[in-house]
Amino acid sequence: MKPKKGSFKPIYLLAVPIIAALVILQFNQHADPLSSIMNRPIDVEKISSTEMGRYVYSNQNGAGFVEFEYIPLDAQQIGNIATWINEAPESAITMLDNMPSNISAGIVFKVKSNKEVRIQYNRDKVYVTRTDVNRQMLRYSIEQAELQNFFDEQLKGSYLGEDPVPDV
Repeated sequence: MKPKKGSFKPIYLLAVPIIAALVILQFNQHADPLSSIMNRPIDVEKISSTEMGRYVYSNQNGAGFVEFEYIPLDAQQIGNIATWINEAPESAITMLDNMPSNISAGIVFKVKSNKEVRIQYNRDKVYVTRTDVNRQMLRYSIEQAELQNFFDEQLKGSYLGEDPVPDV
């Protein structure tokens, strides 16, 4: 039996916009991650909670111990950290595939809508992992002197009661 001439199935009305939307999403997903970061600053107003912690190394009776210690952050510190990251120039950002495992301290900004900005420091570089940009996980290192100085200050005395980072 031949279909009637001029008959039109409503499924085509649904399929065309869905396919177009999927194509657009696919192209946006592969957009330049660096421009995504630069165009999506951390908004302090959208931070729902913040945690900071550091590893503390100690020697007790000849045995080495490592403890994780939480550090409270006030609103000014949170604002400064977000500003330091937001104001970093494009030249200070290096995209990464994975993060190092030798982290000494870290900060997590929980952002509304179950996203987060994770800032980690290994006494040498600052690493950022963001899940709040373009529905993907972005990992990068950032050269930002104020942020490194902040971490160095928070890490004082955490390595066998000493400060391995010399005062400048």
